[in-house]
Amino acid sequence: MICLLDHIQHVRQLEVFRDFWDKNGGLANFGYPLTEEYIDPQTNRVYQFFERARFERAQPFATVVELGLLGRQLAGNRTFPASEPIGNTSQRRYFPETGHIVQFGFKDTWEDRGGLRVFGLPISDEVEELLADGQAHTVQYFERSRFEFWPDRPAGQRVLLSLLGRQFVPPERTAPLAPNAPPPPLGVPTVTPPAPQPTATPTPNPRQPPLVRPSIPASRNATVSPQAGQPGQLFTFVASGFRPGEEVVFWVNVPDGTTRPIEDRVTADSLGNVPTGKIEYQTVGSAPTGIWSIVARGDTTERVAIGYFLLVGSAISRAPAPAQSVPPNVDAQVEPAAGPAGTIFVFGANGFRAGESVSISIVADSWERSASALWPAD
Repeated sequence: MICLLDHIQHVRQLEVFRDFWDKNGGLANFGYPLTEEYIDPQTNRVYQFFERARFERAQPFATVVELGLLGRQLAGNRTFPASEPIGNTSQRRYFPETGHIVQFGFKDTWEDRGGLRVFGLPISDEVEELLADGQAHTVQYFERSRFEFWPDRPAGQRVLLSLLGRQFVPPERTAPLAPNAPPPPLGVPTVTPPAPQPTATPTPNPRQPPLVRPSIPASRNATVSPQAGQPGQLFTFVASGFRPGEEVVFWVNVPDGTTRPIEDRVTADSLGNVPTGKIEYQTVGSAPTGIWSIVARGDTTERVAIGYFLLVGSAISRAPAPAQSVPPNVDAQVEPAAGPAGTIFVFGANGFRAGESVSISIVADSWERSASALWPAD
C-alpha cells in the first residue's frame, strides 16, 4: 500500500508542470520543453526549462507553479525610464507598479495570453532593438518575457515571444532522453559521462582515484582561460563578433541553473572584440562544481558569445611548473601547457580507431605515483 501511494504521488508530481503548460497557453506561450525537471541544489526548487519560459516549484511535491523572471534576467542591469501616467483606454494601459505603458498589439497579447500570471509586469516601455534577422524591431520587456513586433508577418501573428528559455537554459541539462525512456527521478542529473568499456581490467591504485574525463562544450566566439579550475579560481574571458563600438553586457551561467550578472560593461574595440583583461570572473570557494559559462551580448546587435569552463572539486594534475620549455605534443593537447601545484589540466587526443579502449596515464620524473584509466574513443 505504501509503495502504491508513493507511485501515485510521484505520478502527480510529474503532472504538475504538464497541467500548467496545458492550461496556460501550451506551445504558443511556452514552446517545447528543453530539459527534464531537476532540483536546483542551492534553492531546492524544481526547475524545467521551455523554449520561452522556466517553470518552477518551491519543492518536489508542491502543486503551485511559478514562472522564472527571465525577462528581468535578460534586461540585466539595464534601466528603462518610466512614463508619465495616462488614463487607461481599450488600446493603452498604464501600470503604476512599474511606471510603464503597454499598448496596441502588445496590450492585446498580454491580456489575451495570460496577463500578470504568465508574463508579469512590464519593466520597460516599447524600445527598438536589433533582433536575430539583423533588423531593428519594437520590443517590450516584462518580468517573465520579452515581446517582439514583426511587421512583415500576417495580421494576428506579428507579436512574438522571445525564446528566453533557449537563451538561459543550462547546456548540461539539455541532453535528450532515449525514446520511451522513463523520466529521471528529481535531483538526478540528465547528463552523465559515457561508461568506460575496458577490454581488460586495469589494476586499481588504492591511493589515487580514477581520472574523470571532463566534457566541456565548444565555446562560441569566445574563450575562457584556464578551461578548468577549482572553486576560487580566477577566469579570463575574451570574445569577438560584435559591432565595433557597441556596448557589451555579461553574465555567468552556473551549473545549478542560476545566473549571476557581471556588473562591468565593455565597449567592443575597432575589430568588434572584447579584448583580454577586460572581463575576469573570480569564483568563490563555495561555488558549485560542473560546467559554467560566461555569456556576452551586444546591446545593439544582440549578438551573443559564450565561453565555457569547468569547475572540479579536486585537481587532476599536481605536477610542478616545468623549469624548461614543454616538449611538443604528439596527436594530443593539454590546456594549460604549464601551471603550479593545484592547476587543473584538460587533456584531449586524436588518431585512435573509433570505439577502441584507450589507456590514459599520468607520469612525472619527480612524482612517485601515476594514475590511469580506460576510456572508449569517440
